[in-house]
Amino acid sequence: MTEVASPAADDDTDGLEAGDENPYLPWCRSVPSSLGGHSCVLMALVVGLVLRFLHLGYQSLWFDELLTATAATSSTLGELFSNHLVRHTHPPGYGLFLFGWVRLAGDSELALRLPSAISGVAAVLLFHRFACRQWPRETARNGTILMALTFPGLYYSHEARPYTFLLLVSVASTGIWLDLVSTLHRSQPIPRRQLAGYGLVCLLAIYTHYFGLALVAFQGMALIWLARRHGLSLRDGLILASLLIGSFIPWLGVMTRTASGYWGAEQAGRPGLVWLAHWGGWLLFNKMLVGAVVMFLLLLLPAWRCRAQVRERFRSSLSGQAELEPRLRWTIYLATIPLLCLMAISQHTNILGHRFLIILCPAIYLLMGFWIAHVFRRPSSGHRVTLLLCLLALAIEVPKYCKPKKEQWREAALHAIASSSEGDRFASFTFPELFEHYFRQAGRPGILERVGTSEEDLLSHARKLKKAGVGRLFILRAREPEMAAGTEERLRELSLRAIHTEFQKATVYQFDLSEPGGVIPPLGQHD
Repeated sequence: MTEVASPAADDDTDGLEAGDENPYLPWCRSVPSSLGGHSCVLMALVVGLVLRFLHLGYQSLWFDELLTATAATSSTLGELFSNHLVRHTHPPGYGLFLFGWVRLAGDSELALRLPSAISGVAAVLLFHRFACRQWPRETARNGTILMALTFPGLYYSHEARPYTFLLLVSVASTGIWLDLVSTLHRSQPIPRRQLAGYGLVCLLAIYTHYFGLALVAFQGMALIWLARRHGLSLRDGLILASLLIGSFIPWLGVMTRTASGYWGAEQAGRPGLVWLAHWGGWLLFNKMLVGAVVMFLLLLLPAWRCRAQVRERFRSSLSGQAELEPRLRWTIYLATIPLLCLMAISQHTNILGHRFLIILCPAIYLLMGFWIAHVFRRPSSGHRVTLLLCLLALAIEVPKYCKPKKEQWREAALHAIASSSEGDRFASFTFPELFEHYFRQAGRPGILERVGTSEEDLLSHARKLKKAGVGRLFILRAREPEMAAGTEERLRELSLRAIHTEFQKATVYQFDLSEPGGVIPPLGQHD
């Protein structure tokens, strides 16, 4: 790929020309002038690397991660598919990978999350490589800082979920796709070897997450349209599309069936300024206020303070760089059209949540980097301000990303085990198979029973254990399970005379069944 010249002055020079309007905020002058673009990127990479591995095994697995862990620790591949993968909307790629991974590395929190952290780092490095090869240096540097220090890549590197894998394949797919777009714009056919490599990345994307399927679909439509417009053969592209569709047919029915009953907690909402700030905040630091402030200081205020210069720089950039202009146009397409289409659908069927934006992160961060490179007169100032604002926002938000009490399933299970003695019994209202993960790690597998959520189920189970001579019953409850009418009040009433310990999203109730006339009513009272 031909190297594209930078639209701006070299970022190693200092100072503004005499008489120029200073487009920067006064506090930006405090950033050391020796902190050049290369140093800013290096610092962002180091900070991003540290944050992706910081306290990786500290938190308990939460609900979604426990679903992942339970599937990955299945005894056989048949059990993995029949009991787990065919019941989830997500394609099986990540589940199959983790099934093999836990047999090598174990199923601790650190082991389960380590692949996410590694793929999160790989996504940043691959993004930097593609961006430096395809875009002006200043754009690549700004985009890399954003990719390294913003919420999606940092947060999901701490989860045993497929989202940093999705980010990684989205970066690879977007980078190769932009190369293919440039080739077609030169009216040249795409080499089969390059098309085969792109097909492999697309296969990984669609089997990592169904969001990856959406990304590949929009990229494929653009390639077919460009090839047709430039009079090139569609044969190889249609063969690749047929192979990808054919490979996904076995999973299409499963995905459609499971997605039909899905209603996510995140609502798409209607587009507007609040919507833009809310979703833009998620792309940056997951907080609307923090994200809006950063967007204003980084993207809008510098452009407003030197409006004439910005217009001139964009005009010269777009007219003088024929190689860049198609790539810029199609990056805008990839960052906007998929979002607008799925936004329209989600006004009626909720298929769009914030996590969908992960597949658009590479395109969006490139566009933001391109904008920053043009609204700041000096490229070095753009790098420094981007880095400084990201670090300030992270100082506010990172403690929340890495909070130790997200959900405390581990702490609840280990507390119940530590408080028990021989002959005690354990039960759970819902999700005993998820608590079982920690019982198995503690060497107590297969002892957790399921109790119905009605009051009669609870009392009947307790009376049965009491007749069998069981001394104590530990009931674990998590994630606010739906309970029959009256059971919640009854449980609280019983817990007043029992020992109960509260954890984050989890509670352990301890009932002494041997106590005469204790918390369980006489056998004839409810019979």
